[in-house]
Amino acid sequence: MRIIQIAFFLLTGFLVGEVIAQDQTDAQGEIEDVQVIIEKDKPLELPKANRLYERSQVTPLEKNGTEQVDFDVNEPSYKSETFKPKFEPKPVVFRSEEDFFNNYVKVGFGNYLSPLLEAYAGIADRRNNIGFWFRHESFAKGPVRGKSSAFAQNQFKLDGDYITRYLKLSPILNYEREGFYYYGYDHEAYELSPTALVDRYYQDIALFQEFRIGTTVETISDKGFNAAVTPSLSRYGMRIKGSNSFNADNEFSLDGKISYEFENDLSFGVKANSSFANYKSGESFRRSAILIRPGVTKDFGILKTELGVGFGFSKDSASNSYFYPDLMAQFDVNDQITVIGEVRGDLMTNTLGSVYDQNRYLEDSLALINTNVPLDISGKVNIQVLDQFWVQGFIGYEVVKHQLLFKHSKNDTSRFTAVFDPNFGRFEMGGKGVYSLYGHTSVSLSIALYGYDKDSEPIAWFMPHRKIEFGVENTFVKGLTAKMRITSLAGIKAPYTNLNNDPVLASSFVKLDPIVDMGLDLKYDIVDQVDAFFTLNNIFNQRYMRYANYPSRGMTVKIGFIFHF
Repeated sequence: MRIIQIAFFLLTGFLVGEVIAQDQTDAQGEIEDVQVIIEKDKPLELPKANRLYERSQVTPLEKNGTEQVDFDVNEPSYKSETFKPKFEPKPVVFRSEEDFFNNYVKVGFGNYLSPLLEAYAGIADRRNNIGFWFRHESFAKGPVRGKSSAFAQNQFKLDGDYITRYLKLSPILNYEREGFYYYGYDHEAYELSPTALVDRYYQDIALFQEFRIGTTVETISDKGFNAAVTPSLSRYGMRIKGSNSFNADNEFSLDGKISYEFENDLSFGVKANSSFANYKSGESFRRSAILIRPGVTKDFGILKTELGVGFGFSKDSASNSYFYPDLMAQFDVNDQITVIGEVRGDLMTNTLGSVYDQNRYLEDSLALINTNVPLDISGKVNIQVLDQFWVQGFIGYEVVKHQLLFKHSKNDTSRFTAVFDPNFGRFEMGGKGVYSLYGHTSVSLSIALYGYDKDSEPIAWFMPHRKIEFGVENTFVKGLTAKMRITSLAGIKAPYTNLNNDPVLASSFVKLDPIVDMGLDLKYDIVDQVDAFFTLNNIFNQRYMRYANYPSRGMTVKIGFIFHF
């Protein structure tokens, strides 16, 4: 145990020192101009606007597991996080000896001159553990103009648990650094008005850095009482390599929960989330949001209910207080059919980090404000048709005050500014189905349709109207895991490039081509401690654009090995 304590303090001190040094000057060994990586489009499901509130886990790669296929598409996510006031006590689970050996090193290489290095190293006993995770991936060439659309990403995470008789302490220490180019612009607009575009942005490397430190302290109890608190400090920054930050945001968040479960399947809980942020870029924008949600849950057998309310306090360009419903009912019609209805609300702080997660190509100055979701109504029906086959239908509508949207900067079409529609609505309906065959093959299909109500903006810019996902996972051959997935987005509209600010063109739009991305992930256990992997993304080699003027990479191939120790 003493070894784990010493290792924790040494690794924490080392990482903090490295972060401070890199924030002050360009790190030695930074990917050179000819090596920075390509545009790595974000995954489909993006983090919601900054709702932490659950610590990031560093999960070692399991020997018999399979990795998620990473698709080069992304979709804004604004569905409010459901609050469940019933907080289950979390008893300490002691580890078995086989869990101690999850350390690994993963190395690979692919087209676009793309190296991959990922590693996890940790130590553990039956109660405590500490681990360090690192990942580097880069693409020295991009979809257009070679190295001028390259991309690189480095990530570090420290994770662990220290358990006493009554408390569990889980540190949070995350660092991420990305390098990229503003390689996208409207070629037609450039030919018409080349002076409207600033050429130097297409030659300089832009850097984004994110650093977060904090801890979760949670009580250990088998008497129905549970409490936890998570203070954390985050810093986000964007700059051109060799210069000072042109976008910076600091955030302090303090989140907690407390609950008590009675013997008659009745529980009471309170969850509180708070965020205090200060954005700087020429001007300073301070925002704060506090959300307190008490509630009770009751299990009647075939009927489960959650009754709660929310009290929100927001301060950005104005100060406001809000009241939210927080209701849920789940009714088991029989063993095969379950009906669920929810009425919720939410309050979110938009930080530079949460906005960057949706679109990295941001302009120099952003006017960030909080997003309020006064009403989110949803319903779904789960039907188990067979033991190995189930389907789900869902429908929902939410009202959003100050919905985040993206539009081109007026002076540079390679950059995007954040705009907030004050009265926005989103409708969603669709269905899912999963079929499992003999325990070694599963097939899934999901279809979702979206509709939007706008106020200040004529179009819900860059939001999809249809999303389809199809996946197959197979472990039929001993030692071989195969995973295939197809994702499609359609109905995405981008603002018409309007360099001259012509009011007639203000509501004009360009409809982007549908996105169809197919990926394949293979992993084969060669021997006990060595695996081989092979990954294909964008198999159809489609140069789709999730955001206008930014074509994605074509088909990417990566092959390598995973060494466990």
